[in-house]
Amino acid sequence: VYTSQYVDLDPGPAVSGYLSNSFLAKKNAAGNLVWATTAAVGHLHLDKFGHLYHYVEHTVNCYDLSGNRLYSKSFDGVNSILQLETDSAGNIYASGSFIDTLDVDWNSGISKLIIPDGQEGIFIAKYNMNANLLASNYAYGKDNFDLDNSILIGDNGNIFLKGKEIDEGSI
Repeated sequence: VYTSQYVDLDPGPAVSGYLSNSFLAKKNAAGNLVWATTAAVGHLHLDKFGHLYHYVEHTVNCYDLSGNRLYSKSFDGVNSILQLETDSAGNIYASGSFIDTLDVDWNSGISKLIIPDGQEGIFIAKYNMNANLLASNYAYGKDNFDLDNSILIGDNGNIFLKGKEIDEGSI
């Protein structure tokens, strides 16, 4: 069980120190605390390899089964990461929204998505399990574009992305 919220992790009379801080914790099947760390309130995704992804706003953190943070990656120019999913090979798919320009390369390289005239759009990017960029794409509407945070990766690698377009645009 993984949790990410405000609570006292110690079920006894002692206070664990997490009452006023946001945290990320793992408990075993019996409910015993395995590990805990402070972390911003966000979304969680667990892949089949045991990697725990914690994502909030423009940052993705990856933890191993022991709670060690393997990496923390941020997008330059993203409004928010709305969804994160992984496939059977451990590839990571991130989707979200941005305005004008977004660098989707989490590492030292630069791979920019650019929407004309400062429009708002959505993006999807694919990374390998070591956070190296494999592919990216974007879509935008004429005046506005909202993405309902829903992405699904099929067993055969097909990507299903659900969005909502406010005005006529380019998908």
